[in-house]
Order: sequence, then C-alpha cells, then structure tokens
Amino acid sequence: MFLEVTKHQSEINVAVLAMHHYHFQYYSTKAALIMMAICLVVFLAAVYMIMGLPFFQKNFLGILLAVGAPVVLFYNQRDRVVREGEAELADDFVRIAIQGREENVNLSDLKSYRVDHSNGTVLTLHFRDGRRQLKVGANGLYSDPGEFERFCNHFERVVITYNRNATDKVSRKTPVMLSPYMLIAQIILTTALMALFGVTMSSGKEPRGSFYSAVFSVLATWMVRYNALGKEKRYRRALDELDPAHR
Repeated sequence: MFLEVTKHQSEINVAVLAMHHYHFQYYSTKAALIMMAICLVVFLAAVYMIMGLPFFQKNFLGILLAVGAPVVLFYNQRDRVVREGEAELADDFVRIAIQGREENVNLSDLKSYRVDHSNGTVLTLHFRDGRRQLKVGANGLYSDPGEFERFCNHFERVVITYNRNATDKVSRKTPVMLSPYMLIAQIILTTALMALFGVTMSSGKEPRGSFYSAVFSVLATWMVRYNALGKEKRYRRALDELDPAHR
C-alpha cells in the first residue's frame, strides 16, 4: 500500500514538474477600443481647431500638434488597458486565466489556432464544438509582450509534438499579415500612393499632410509583414526539428 501511494505521489510530482507556468501582461480589447476612440476624438478636435487658425495651416507645426495631442494622451493612459494573466502548459493540456475567466483546454478539444505577430503577439484558439473561441493578445504599445510571446512559442512547439501521434490534429491557421489577401491589399495601396505622388508632383503641387500619413501607415504594414515573416521562419525551423515527417 505504501509503495502504491509513493508511486502515485511520484507521478503527481512528475506531472507538476512537466507543467510550465507563465505570468504575462495582455491588453483588454474593450479598454483598447475605448482608448483608441478617445484618441481619435482628440485628434479630430485638434484638426478642427487647427483648420480655423491660418497660422497652423501652412506649416508642419499644425500636423505636429494634431498628431502629438492624442499620442501624449495615449502614452499617459495606456496602463489602463493592461491586464494580468496566467498560463500553464503541458504536453497535451493548456490552462489560460484572464479577466477572471479560466479555460482548461485539452489539445484534443482544439480544432485550430493562429498566432499573429505585429508589435506584439495574439493567440486565437478555435474549439471543435464550433461555438467557442479564445483570443488573447499582448502588444508592445501597452506593455512588454515578451513573456506572452514565449508562452505562444512554447505552445506551438507543444502542438507540433502533439500532432505527431494525434488522430485529430490541431491545425495552424495562416497569420493574418501573411495571408494572400493582405499581400494583395498592400501592393494595391502602395501602387496607388506611388501613382498619386507622381500625379501630384507632375502638376506642380505639394502633397498634403494626409498623404504622408498614408505613406507612414502603409510602410508600417510592410514592417509588420517583415516581422511576421521572421517569426514564421522560426516556426518552420521548429516544425522541421520536432516533426521531420511533415516534409
């Protein structure tokens, strides 16, 4: 009897040691949307005010004021968006605790998942029952996403290993920034901006401030895509290492 209890306790200890614990910061989607809406209102109010002052209309100071006001507001209040979360990861199980909600998930209950990388990381889990979805994101705009990204990297490696022997495999969806539709949209927008710039310059006019804002936005999407490609290469290396049979 003593030997059986000792053996059972040893199995429990091994299971506990096999669990990997993570404590991370993530952002509340609702709070982030409210923050963005407030910043947009401040931006539009600043633009409206500047349009009524001729002094600001013909120099860079007006653009700086319109952009600077919401930026300063955002960085002063961004801590309100941050939340604390926890996760535990084993060979066939993951537990995620966020916003007072705890999900204990067997990998056999997952249909697919997606990891998106931009200025942070977003993990989306899709369940086989088709009714549930769990989405958690950490973004460098609000806090350090490093610990959450490490959790997602480990999660992907666990899924790769799990899929080697699983009957119902957990599929991996293509990150949004690497989808063909996103690439087409980026090419169209880039081409349109180049054409607009050429037409504007050939007519002897100077591009407006809104044009440079659009250029900055499109360049930002290309930078995000470049970052996502780097993370995708890391995943492919992990896949080659842990499951050579997939080739």
